[in-house]
Amino acid sequence: MIIEIKGIGIPNKGAELMLVAIMQAFESAGLKASFVSDVYTPYEARARYGLYQKGVLKFRGVDFSFLFRMIPAVLRRRYGVVINNEIDVVLDASGFAYGEQWGVDKLMERLSREIVKLKQQGKKIILLPQAFGPFPSRKFKKEMAVVLDNADAIYARDRVSKSCLDGIKAGKARLFPDFTNLVKVGETGVTRDVCVIPNHKMISMGAEKNYQEMLVRLVGDLLKSGRTVSVLLHEGKKDKDIADFIVDTYKGQVELLQSDDPLEIKALIGSFSIVVSSRFHGLVSALSQNIPAVATGWSHKYRELMLDYGVESLMVSDGGGYDALWSRVELLLDASVLEAHRRKIANSSEELKSQSMAMWKDVFSFLEKG
Repeated sequence: MIIEIKGIGIPNKGAELMLVAIMQAFESAGLKASFVSDVYTPYEARARYGLYQKGVLKFRGVDFSFLFRMIPAVLRRRYGVVINNEIDVVLDASGFAYGEQWGVDKLMERLSREIVKLKQQGKKIILLPQAFGPFPSRKFKKEMAVVLDNADAIYARDRVSKSCLDGIKAGKARLFPDFTNLVKVGETGVTRDVCVIPNHKMISMGAEKNYQEMLVRLVGDLLKSGRTVSVLLHEGKKDKDIADFIVDTYKGQVELLQSDDPLEIKALIGSFSIVVSSRFHGLVSALSQNIPAVATGWSHKYRELMLDYGVESLMVSDGGGYDALWSRVELLLDASVLEAHRRKIANSSEELKSQSMAMWKDVFSFLEKG
């Protein structure tokens, strides 16, 4: 079975974690599959995960991909290239790609223009992105209807996403949690105190204009409270700019943690007592390891995640400001309150992991039908 993974934006660590989750799920189920990435995935990333390269060659608007068909299959495989008609399944694991924040053009470019052709070619199409919606315009709904009509299976991650999809075609999407909660990691052997995970999109998406100043103030107040603080870099340069600013502000008092390995990042998050995260998969990595986390976010997905784990009271609403952030963090500085939240999260986590396993069972049952 050859599976094309769409929407995995390596080296985005959240996307990599989704890729690892997919590969671990297939391995655990004993299903043999080869995975193919799109042409924009860097070679180093493909090599790290053993991904094949989709044979696509376009130059100045002209598609020369047919040239790959002229190369014998055995030779293509030697160079790690798979052509379109060899692909059996298309699995879309996009992040926040299908909603008004990104516009209808992204939906058309990534999925709705192609899905009819994929269906006609007999490929199985499975959608399990992080979020759907909202779909504000008639054009957006029309394009999404094309997707819903042609996808074989759609898994929504949260109630808001499912509601948006049901508003176009009721009952097509099924509700399951974020499946990276199943990703297995080792232990670091180190116990840490408070982790802060920044996300520059809090600024660019307009969720909090004073975001960087809020984090600097938060770290300062935590240090005054006698806590040990680390800043963890979950993504790229723009997040690092914020992280470096915080670390430079409190020279020698704050540790910066970073890694190119998403499994190591999840393991690091699991070593903390408290996490404050604006990165979605930073939150999932904390909560799925029973670590109480305070969330700030710019999409409905964040609040829905906190609801799933029964800790929506630890969500800071858009534009909530510093007082709202500190009140939630300060709450967790009380050991008894922290432990109560840990127990609540643990109860929810087990149920959510069961649901994720049920989703994969459903996916594999569908694929095995041939």
